[in-house]
Amino acid sequence: MGVAGLLVALIGALIAVATPARPAQAAQSDVPAAIQAGVNDAARYGITQYVAIVDRSTGQLIGSTANLDQQVASESVFKLFLAAYLLRANGGAFPTSAMNSEMWDMIVRSNDAIASKYWTANAVPGIAAVYGLGNTTNPTDRVTHWGAVRITARDMATFMWRMSQDPLVAPWLMGAMASTAQYGADSEFQGFGFNSLSGTHGSKQGWGCDSYWVGPCAIQSVGYTDKIMGAVLQTGSSGTYNTMKSTSTTTTQLINNAANYNPPSLPGRDNPEGHFDATVRADGTIDVSGYAFDGSNLLATVDVFLYTNNQASYSANANGPRPELANYGIPGNHGFSGSFKALTTGTNQVCMYLRNVGPGSDQLAQCVDLNYPADPVRDDPRGAISATVNAAGTISVSGWAFDPSNLYSPVNVMVSNNGQVAAVVGATGPRPELAQYGVPGNHGFALSYAAPATGPQSICLYVANIGYGESQWVQCVNVTFAPDPVLINPRGAFAVSALAGGNLSIDGWAFDPSDLYSPVTIMITVNGEVKAFAAAQGARPELAQYGVPGNHGFATTAAGTAGKDSVCMFVFNIGYGENQLVGCQSV
Repeated sequence: MGVAGLLVALIGALIAVATPARPAQAAQSDVPAAIQAGVNDAARYGITQYVAIVDRSTGQLIGSTANLDQQVASESVFKLFLAAYLLRANGGAFPTSAMNSEMWDMIVRSNDAIASKYWTANAVPGIAAVYGLGNTTNPTDRVTHWGAVRITARDMATFMWRMSQDPLVAPWLMGAMASTAQYGADSEFQGFGFNSLSGTHGSKQGWGCDSYWVGPCAIQSVGYTDKIMGAVLQTGSSGTYNTMKSTSTTTTQLINNAANYNPPSLPGRDNPEGHFDATVRADGTIDVSGYAFDGSNLLATVDVFLYTNNQASYSANANGPRPELANYGIPGNHGFSGSFKALTTGTNQVCMYLRNVGPGSDQLAQCVDLNYPADPVRDDPRGAISATVNAAGTISVSGWAFDPSNLYSPVNVMVSNNGQVAAVVGATGPRPELAQYGVPGNHGFALSYAAPATGPQSICLYVANIGYGESQWVQCVNVTFAPDPVLINPRGAFAVSALAGGNLSIDGWAFDPSDLYSPVTIMITVNGEVKAFAAAQGARPELAQYGVPGNHGFATTAAGTAGKDSVCMFVFNIGYGENQLVGCQSV
């Protein structure tokens, strides 16, 4: 065996131990979810379901409830054991045509009298031994109480699969199950569960109140289709008896729909496929990203396993976005990414192994060799910055920063102003111009803040290191804030009118360009005496058309005199600038 073959065998063995097997081809969609939906529906009525479903082509369990090993009463499902036992005892055929007709009626119309006539205490343990049914036993209350034979969902699914492979039993018994009538010999309706399905199907139904230890009543359906075999068993109180046939049908049909779902596929490409890219950082961290899909089911998630020098390093579900695959007719999410440590300095061979979905086989998809040097060269972070300041004192900063140790991880940056911290942000925004220099990912940042003082401003960029290296002051730029009084002083307007009783009504607006979202305080004087203060924080929507956001209106009153009054409005400054006399009016 060559190295590649040895690697495939080794990885296959490791994965087989580490993870459960995938569902078989007959039921590629979510049969477990269908079972759970049916169980939840039944639970609303106080009904407990016990379900086990196997793939008809392989016998592999593809979905079940957690209670699949809980014993319940067989009811008339027992008749399957009796027929199988007598067929095997007689070499695959009943000795007389009369007995053949009776047994046919026992299965097709669930004739109880015939079951009692041919009852033997050897039937259940005999079939349980032949087919390996570990939790199937005779009744425990009285020997002839065949309706209380104890069965489980798992054992009935196992029985169906192994019976279907038994040449002495399958031809006759599966044919009889395919002919199950809509009504039983006692006129009981049998068209529920597996017998409610269309297309290829067979069933054996059971009903009664013999499950005294968990039920006490039970409605059972065991059967097969062209894709699946299994059991939908139920118990509940006598009050739920009439509902259980409906819930059996609901669960069985949900399972059948799931098993027959045909997902999009790529004909002739049944093996999983994928690709990954890998880089090694200076500290020995290996970063990987890639995709994986299975051509037999393009909506399924493929399990990805990465091995470094034949040792398990990383596993993932390939269910992340890789939109570029849509260009090749591959729908769904099939991406993955992650990190892990190199095993040794020098060469590390990283191989990707993909778990198969449906037909096909597990695949060793790709191997790459990565070099982790024993004495790596230090890779410090890098960056650049630019800054502007407007006449109102707003400093705008933009730039980029990245660490060569890991081009896909954003770095944090700190901006200082005259030696004081002004802002800390992540460099996560788009800077597409970096791509032409071989720098992928988003590494941009932009921010703004108010200048802490007038005059020169020294603005510096500090980039935090990741990987092997040290954090760096990478650049400083200088700008000068020279405030323009016209732009930074507060401003406003007002109107005044006389009220009855000598009072004055004053309303208007005021704001400070230094901080358009903070309300300013206004002061009203009458004939030189302070008469009122107010916060300009009411609605004045007309200001928005002039690019002034926020609420800046006010309305107040002040005491006037009997004669002519001089009313003046002052606005108190916020930030840079000075308090302002807006104006005076006579009234």
